[in-house]
This record gives sequence, C-alpha cells and structure tokens, in this order.
Amino acid sequence: MTMCHGFARKFSVDTKVLLERVAKQITGPNVLELIHRIRDVLKENDAMLDEMEIKAHAFYEKVGH
Repeated sequence: MTMCHGFARKFSVDTKVLLERVAKQITGPNVLELIHRIRDVLKENDAMLDEMEIKAHAFYEKVGH
C-alpha cells in the first residue's frame, strides 16, 4: 500500500508538470476550460491522496502498538 501511495503521489506531480507545459502551448477558450477542469480534478485527487496518507499513518500506528 505504501508503495502504491508513493507512486500515486509521484504520478500526480508529474501529471501537473506535464499539464502546465501543455497549457503554455495552447490557446482557445474550449481548451483552456478543459485545462481548468483537469486542474480541478488533480486538486481533488491530491486531497484524496492526503486523506489516504492520514488514514494509512493512523492504521500503521494502531498496528505497530
């Protein structure tokens, strides 16, 4: 689980970097709206990853004691 979470976090960062590179090279209202929506989804994803990390820490603390 820890390895999967670490991969998901790295994938999230890489995705945001790639998205911003693409965003700098495009124009048009429809595409910019799509980029905005993707950013929102990535923020939601980060929030879920944060929540999962908190739950994982709590779980491992209970198991370790």
